[in-house]
Amino acid sequence: MTDGVLLRETLKDVKGLKKAPKVRSRRFKTLITLKIRLTSCGPDCDIVRKAIR
Repeated sequence: MTDGVLLRETLKDVKGLKKAPKVRSRRFKTLITLKIRLTSCGPDCDIVRKAIR
């Protein structure tokens, strides 16, 4: 079994995972443009979920 086939079988959204670095880069550039400091939420992902909604 090739790596590509295994990856497609294992992960549901391969395209989304491939696109993630580009999206993160664009978001980071937006933060710089708006002069917003990038910080980590640590293990508390609920903060991020609430902010996205």
